Amino acid sequence: MKNEHDIFIQFKIGLALRIIISANKELAKNENMKPTKRPLPDKSYGGISSTSGIRTATISDIVNGKSDPKGSTLIYILDSLGVTMTDFGKIFDSLNEKQVKEYMLEIKQKQ
Repeated sequence: MKNEHDIFIQFKIGLALRIIISANKELAKNENMKPTKRPLPDKSYGGISSTSGIRTATISDIVNGKSDPKGSTLIYILDSLGVTMTDFGKIFDSLNEKQVKEYMLEIKQKQ
């Protein structure tokens, strides 16, 4: 059985990924206004799934704090999102306890 700290970390990982996905959506919206030849990073669970080979439901479970990803799974997701582990770590480390608890509450209210 997972303790509170383990669950908190799961949600913190999920929130960090959600922030990256939201940033990719914003980037795609802005890039759609300009001609570009470079591929944009994935911005949806389906796109991440197609690129990474990870089931969409698994990605959803990770982002929603229901599942704790293995290291390799997290790296595949980050690669699909066009983000390095260093960049992910910066976002993860920038999140404070209040932000994560608010995210946990938001997710639990949706269920």
